[in-house]
Amino acid sequence: MTSTTRKLEVLEVPGVAHGVTPIPMAVKIGNCIMTSGIEPVDLETGKLGATPERQAEWTFAHMKTILTQGGATLDNVAMVTVYLQLPEYYVHFERKWLETFPDPHNRPACRIFVTPEPPSLFVQVQMIAVL
Repeated sequence: MTSTTRKLEVLEVPGVAHGVTPIPMAVKIGNCIMTSGIEPVDLETGKLGATPERQAEWTFAHMKTILTQGGATLDNVAMVTVYLQLPEYYVHFERKWLETFPDPHNRPACRIFVTPEPPSLFVQVQMIAVL
């Protein structure tokens, strides 16, 4: 059996981290970009966005930063997984989703989960993009 070395490139959003958890925000391997949970950190304060609306805005902004770092665009996004703290936060996600992907025939697949933990995280996404 022959061993191969993975050519993995770590992609980060400057000013955004997973706290003390030692995991990257995203990785690019081959022609794929895959993210961990994209933290909706407000780059002006260094803290999570204060409202569900602000967290949705920062999540999509950071998603674009990751794509740019990986040499991709929104057109390369194949799948988005969304985590909402409460079902009523969907309206904030949907507003940014429709703004980001206005063409109903050119949107990535999407799966939405409602999860109450952690309490300060209102909106978070994971993404898969294929170049």
